[in-house]
Amino acid sequence: MRRWYLAAFSLVVATTAWGGPPSGRVVRIERERVAADAAPLVCDIYESLRGLCIGRLPRNGELLTIVDEARLIAQVTISKVELDPSQRCDGLWSVAVEVLHGDLSQRSSDRIGVIDGVGDPRGLRKLEASEIGGSPSGNSEEVPILAIDRNGDRRPDVVVTKYPCDVNGHPAQSAPEHCLDVWSRRNTGTFARTSQTNLTACSAVRP
Repeated sequence: MRRWYLAAFSLVVATTAWGGPPSGRVVRIERERVAADAAPLVCDIYESLRGLCIGRLPRNGELLTIVDEARLIAQVTISKVELDPSQRCDGLWSVAVEVLHGDLSQRSSDRIGVIDGVGDPRGLRKLEASEIGGSPSGNSEEVPILAIDRNGDRRPDVVVTKYPCDVNGHPAQSAPEHCLDVWSRRNTGTFARTSQTNLTACSAVRP
C-alpha cells in the first residue's frame, strides 16, 4: 500500500519556485473548467508526472494546482486517468499529468496537489499540522491528516480525514483498513463531506 494514505497524505518531493511564461509573452491555455460546486480532489504528484488522487473521478484537462505551506509550486493538467492498478479501489485514481507552469524535478518541501472549483486556485495553500484543528465530522476518532486553505486566512477549507472503518464506511476500531474522507467548506461556513474512499471495502473484494 502506498505510504501517503497510511499516515499523512503528504510526500517529501521535488519542487522549485513558481515560474511563469517568458516576459512579454502571453500564453493562452484552453482547459476544462471545474464547476464551482464540484467536489475537490486531493492528489500526490511525483517527479515522474504521475500520481494518485482520492475523491471523485478526475477528468482529462482539469487543472491541478500543486502547493506547499508557503507558495504555489506548479500547475499541471490531467492527461490520463485510471483506477489505481495496485489497489483497484473506487475513489483511488492513478493519473498522469502535463506541466503548465513550475518545475516538479527539484527537491524542496512537502507539497500536495488540489483540484477545487471554489475561488482562485492560485490562492490555495497547504496548512501546517498545527493549523488543521479537529475533524469536520466532530468524531474524535477521525483524524485530519491534511488541510488546504483557499484564501489566505489560514483556516482549513478542504480537509482529508482518516479513520478505521467497516465495509459500509462506518467507523470501526477493529477494522483492517481505513476510510479517507474529503470535506469541503461551503459558503455558509459549514463543511460537507464530498467523498469517501473505503479501503476496507476495497480490500474485501481484492483478489
